[in-house]
Amino acid sequence: MPPNGYGPQSFTSIDGYKNYGVEASLTWSPIETLSLFAGATWLHTSVDSLPYSPEWSASAGVTWRFLENFKLSVDFVYMDKMASADGFGRTFTQAEDSSNNPLLPSAVLLNAKLSYTFSLPALRLRQAEIFIAGENLTDRRYYYQPGYPMSGIGAMIGLKAGF
Repeated sequence: MPPNGYGPQSFTSIDGYKNYGVEASLTWSPIETLSLFAGATWLHTSVDSLPYSPEWSASAGVTWRFLENFKLSVDFVYMDKMASADGFGRTFTQAEDSSNNPLLPSAVLLNAKLSYTFSLPALRLRQAEIFIAGENLTDRRYYYQPGYPMSGIGAMIGLKAGF
């Protein structure tokens, strides 16, 4: 036990497990300025309620180039409900009671990014991109750890430069 008296008293070794599954992805560009993608994963684990192993996950998105230098990318991600470790990273194995692993709800996230690409040969800037991006645009509450929600809507403004 840690000196302050808080925290886990022990960790449980899962000992061993096997994952079985299928993953597929597809990218299609019907025209030069448009690209679509989709992907899905099905996962089965040999240990019931193995943490951070959703049975289903999927993603899809589109990238569209327009007005020569602009690019819009939009994607969504789906994560099926999944077990998690407790707040201290402990997990319970099948031999104990894996149903005690906290269950995290499923989540659907929507993200987008608008960017403008350019170059500045006088500054030896071969390729640059200024962008604004939004994450979790539907403001969904989701978790990777029980009791610690991930952030809601978020935005970034940035510059990517290649010399």
